[in-house]
Amino acid sequence: MKKVITFGVLACVLLLTLGAVPIYAQGIPALPHAFYGTVTINNSPAPVSTQVEARGTGVATGIAGNPTTTTVKGIYGTSNPFEPRLIVQGDIEEDTLITFYVNGYSTRQTAEWDSGAVTELDLTVTIPTGAAGGIAVKPTIKAKLFGVSFTFSIDKYGKILETIKFTSKDGKFTLTIPKGTIALDKYGDPLETLEADVDESPPDPPEDAHIIGLAYNFGPDGATFDPPITVEFTYDPDDLPEDLEDEEDLVIAYYDEDDDEWVELDCVVDTVNNTITASVSHFTTFAIIGAVTPPEEEEVVPPEEEEVVPPEEEVAPPEEEVAPPEKEVPPKPPVNWPVVGGIIGGVIVVGLLVFFLARRRRAA
Repeated sequence: MKKVITFGVLACVLLLTLGAVPIYAQGIPALPHAFYGTVTINNSPAPVSTQVEARGTGVATGIAGNPTTTTVKGIYGTSNPFEPRLIVQGDIEEDTLITFYVNGYSTRQTAEWDSGAVTELDLTVTIPTGAAGGIAVKPTIKAKLFGVSFTFSIDKYGKILETIKFTSKDGKFTLTIPKGTIALDKYGDPLETLEADVDESPPDPPEDAHIIGLAYNFGPDGATFDPPITVEFTYDPDDLPEDLEDEEDLVIAYYDEDDDEWVELDCVVDTVNNTITASVSHFTTFAIIGAVTPPEEEEVVPPEEEEVVPPEEEVAPPEEEVAPPEKEVPPKPPVNWPVVGGIIGGVIVVGLLVFFLARRRRAA
C-alpha cells in the first residue's frame, strides 16, 4: 500500500512539473506554467538570494513559487522537477503576456502563459548603480514638468507612494496624481519618468472648432494610470471666439494618433472660476476645444403655388330609353263556316255509308 501511495504522489508531481497536457474541467484549476534558467545582473551572474518574479494580468504574486529566490549563483530553478522553480499561476487566460522582474526591476522580457508548460528562459537585467550586491534601490519617478525637475516615490508594482500635484508657471494647468495610483509604462512596468510641456505645434482642431489657449503634451507615450488622474485647465474668457455661444460647451480633448482625431473627455466646466476639469487614464496631447456654432442658414420658403382647378367637364344628359316599336300582328282571317260545315257533313255522310255497307255485308 505504501508503494502505491508513493507512486501516486510521484505521478502527480510529474504531471504538474513536466508540462503534461493540461486538463480543463469544471472545478479543476488550470495547471501552472513553470520557468527556470540563468539570471544575469549588469552582465554578471546574479548572486545567491536574488529574487525572480513574474507579473501579469491575473498572475498571483507573493505566494510560494512566485517570487522564487536563487540558491545557486546565476541560476533560478532547474530542469529537475523536484527542485524549486518560478511557478506562474492564478486566474490567467491562455496566452496572457507575462513580464519578468529581478529584484523588483523589469527585465523587459516577456513570455506567453501556457497552462501546464515548462519553459527555460534566461533572464538579463540592468540595475542602476547604487544597488549594492544586486539588491534593488527604492524605485522613483523622475519627473520633468515644464522644465522643472522632481523626484517622486513609487513601489515595484507601480503604485505612487505620495500625491503628485503640480501647477504650471502660468497657472493655466494643474496635474494631480493621487497617492495609490498605479502608474505603468507601455511595457507594463512601473513608470520611471514623467514629462509635461507645451505643444508648440498641436494637430489642427476639428472643423468649426478652436483650440483655446495652449495645448500640452504629456509623456512618456503609452503611460497609463489606474484610477485615472485629474487634469485641470484654466481659460481666459477674453480668448474665447466671438462665435462661441456658451462657455459650458468647452471641453478638454486628447489627440488620438491612431485614428488621427481629437476625442472629447467628460468634463466639468466652472464658468465662475473659468476652469475645466477632466480625468485621464493615459498620456498624449491635451487641449481645450471650443466648438463654434455655424450661422443658421435662412430657410428659403418657396412661394405657394396656386392650386389649379381643372375645368369641370360637361356631363351629357342621360339618353332617354326608346322602346322598340311593337310588331304589328296581322288580323286573323275570318272563318269560312259554310266550307267548314260542308266538310263536316261530308265526313258524316261517308261515315254512315261505310257503316251501312259493313252491316249489309255482315247480314249476307
